[in-house]
Amino acid sequence: MKILVQHPLTKKIKTVPFGYSWTFLLFNWFVPLFRKDWLTAFGLLLANLAVTYLSGADGNFGLVAMYAVYAGFYNKDYAKRLLKRGYQPVDEVSQKVLEQFELGGNK
Repeated sequence: MKILVQHPLTKKIKTVPFGYSWTFLLFNWFVPLFRKDWLTAFGLLLANLAVTYLSGADGNFGLVAMYAVYAGFYNKDYAKRLLKRGYQPVDEVSQKVLEQFELGGNK
């Protein structure tokens, strides 16, 4: 399921997927990097380095577990950050999806 949000000043439209992020599970911190979600990309890169350093030989298991869990939250978190930056749903369907996921969104 995807929605469209638009920034009222720049008129830039972004597509926001909802649900479990299989893309995030496969490509990890590159997903926020490609979406220009810089703060999340940097935070995940630091978390990646910390988990790898702290878990030593079992680093891969720790990373897979961390990314598998966060993949369930990433799309909703991304939508929250866009809404905080002023993006608004483009249509009624997008508005209803935001309400369904308890993000509100005011059109």
